[in-house]
This record gives sequence, C-alpha cells and structure tokens, in this order.
Amino acid sequence: MKILKQIMVIGSVTFAGELCSMMLPLPVPASVYGMLLMFLCLQSGVIKLSQIEDTADFLVSVMPVMFVAPCVSLMDSIGGVLGSIPVIVLICLVTTVTTISVTGVVAQSVIRMQKAKTEDGCGDCDSCDDCGDGTGSRSRNRDGKNGRKGAEGEVVA
Repeated sequence: MKILKQIMVIGSVTFAGELCSMMLPLPVPASVYGMLLMFLCLQSGVIKLSQIEDTADFLVSVMPVMFVAPCVSLMDSIGGVLGSIPVIVLICLVTTVTTISVTGVVAQSVIRMQKAKTEDGCGDCDSCDDCGDGTGSRSRNRDGKNGRKGAEGEVVA
C-alpha cells in the first residue's frame, strides 16, 4: 500500500506537469514542469521525501533500462544520423570546452572572493590570525557585534 501511495504522489505531480505544459504557451516539456513542481513541493515541505523515497529510488535504479528502447531505435535509423556525425562531434566539443571554461572562470571568481574576504581580516575562516587566538574564529559580543577572543577567551571588540 505504501508503494501505491508513493506512485500516486509521483503520478499526481507528473500529471500536474502535463497540465502546465498544456496550459502555458511555453515550449517546455511536461517532464521539466513535473520535475520543477516536484522540486518545489519537496523544498516547501508540501511533499516530504519519505512520502516518495522508496519508489523514487526504484525508478532511479531502473532508469538505465529505460534507455534501451531509444538506443535500439537510434540504431535502426543510423543511416539518417551518419551524415550528421561531424556536426554532432563539433557540437559536443564546443559545449565541452564552453562548460570547462565557464566552470573554471566561476571557480576562480569564488576563490578570489574568498581570498579578498580573508585579506580584509573578517575572521570567518581559519587561515588568518586576525582574531587574536590564531584560529580565526570570531564570536559575537553582547551587543551582537563581531569581536575577537582575547588571551583569556573574553570577547574583545
């Protein structure tokens, strides 16, 4: 009975995604709407993970089997795909390089922001001695303002 309830919950969200796809004039697949709705329901607490976890785990475990039919269909129509292989390879290369580049730039930006924050002596990390005790740990004093620990552990402004 528990599995049936979980299937009903997942099916209801999927059906709501289908309705969104029909009602909204956007070229977004119903499955994307369904995943977005499921995400929002899980994040907001409308649906608890325990209400769908067993069935979702099962569906994820059998997901590779779901790719068999499309792969067989692709092999049946390989003649039409062969002419497009250079374009497909080019698209794969360009998107891979783009993804690696954007990831690198974002990672470098995050590292620079963290270094700038540390160099300002904010005390939010363990890599500077700005906080007096050598650990970089700050605490808040009674006024709610940042302070640092003195030699005896008291909070110094």
